Amino acid sequence: MKELSGEARLIAYDLPGFGFSDTPKDFDYTPQEHAKWVKSLVLDHLKLEKFILVVQDWGGPTALHLATNNPNCILGTVISNTWAWKANAESEKFSNFFKTEEAKRLIYEENYFVRTLLLKSMNKKSGNNQAIIDAYEMALPTPESRKGTLIFPQHITLSESWFLEIEEKLHLLANKPVELIFGEKNRTLGNPESIAKWRSYYPNANVQLLPNADHFTQEENPESFVFALRRILKELKENKNSI
Repeated sequence: MKELSGEARLIAYDLPGFGFSDTPKDFDYTPQEHAKWVKSLVLDHLKLEKFILVVQDWGGPTALHLATNNPNCILGTVISNTWAWKANAESEKFSNFFKTEEAKRLIYEENYFVRTLLLKSMNKKSGNNQAIIDAYEMALPTPESRKGTLIFPQHITLSESWFLEIEEKLHLLANKPVELIFGEKNRTLGNPESIAKWRSYYPNANVQLLPNADHFTQEENPESFVFALRRILKELKENKNSI
């Protein structure tokens, strides 16, 4: 954000109930509700007509749902460590665990997602930085506030048909500039199979493979995103008719 602040308008939103955002009344944290919220923010509130999307993890399907249903708004996409299709065997096992009573206890009583899973997916520098850990924990101070970290993984499998709807429309973005960034230490979303699947949809995409990065590529290698976005901006400037 700091590096590109003079080159483009930059918007970083929180999903409801995370970051600094409030939780709407009667909000169930399903990915469909998050996708609806993203659409409302981007198209109805901010009234953005053309934009580049940068997505990672659940930011992928929740924003790609918007993108694939409004492809004319998309100038380009940067996609990193995410998915938009039916869960593989490992992800299905992960999802099913969060439907158990033990998972509920771990989430609500021990803030399991932040204090255990998040730390496992961070590099040592970030994991040893108390300010960073405090920032993540700040958003989830009470058992009730941690509901989203239980619901999201459940819906990796519960929302299978919704994922398939997104996957069926991924090709609508293939004629746009696409940048793919993968942290290869992330065995679930940065593995060869996941990389190959994204490349099958976007064969013309530029690909950055980060051998020393895990899940949080935007934190571990922010320069890769700067590079990708500058490449898209340059392409758009060279082809002004696309804007």
